[in-house]
Amino acid sequence: MNLKTTRKIIMWIVAKYKKSELGLFKRELVSRSNNTVEYFQPKLKMKNTKSVSYVLGNYIFCYSEIFSNNAFVENLKNLKGLNYFLDGSFYCQKQINKFVKYCKKNEDEEGFLKNNFFKISLDKNYKFLSGPLKDLIFRFISNNKKKFEINLNGKKVNFDNKNYSFTVV
Repeated sequence: MNLKTTRKIIMWIVAKYKKSELGLFKRELVSRSNNTVEYFQPKLKMKNTKSVSYVLGNYIFCYSEIFSNNAFVENLKNLKGLNYFLDGSFYCQKQINKFVKYCKKNEDEEGFLKNNFFKISLDKNYKFLSGPLKDLIFRFISNNKKKFEINLNGKKVNFDNKNYSFTVV
C-alpha cells in the first residue's frame, strides 16, 4: 500500500493588473474566489512626498488555496482589470513564499518596506528616490544599521538610513 502524506499547498499566483484598475481586479477576483483571496504588494513610502511606490510596479501576489486548481485559475484569465497571470507560479511556490515572508519580515508598523529590505552592495550605483538628494546617483562606501557612508560626486557623505529611500540604478 502506498501512503501519501497530505500537506497544505501554499498557493500564490502573481498577477499583472491594469494600472488604474487594481480595485476592480481585486473585487472581481474575490467575487469569483468566494472571498478567500489574500493580497500582498510590497511598497515603499516616499519620505518627502508621502506618496506610495509599489516595488513591483503593477504586479501583485494573490493567495488562495483554490489557486492550486489550474482549471480554476485558467478560468480567471479574463477578469476585469487583469493583464495576465505570470506563468510558472505553480512551480515557484517555495521561492514566492520565501520572498513574501522576507518582505513581511522587513515591513514597518504601517506595512511599508524598511530600507534594510534592500541588500546594499558596495559595487553598484544607487539613486535617491526622495529627499533633497532626489535623483542623484551615488555609491556606498560602507554601511551599518543606523548610518550609511556614500560617495556622492567624489565627496564622502554620511547619512541616517531612515530618512531616505533609494534604488539600484
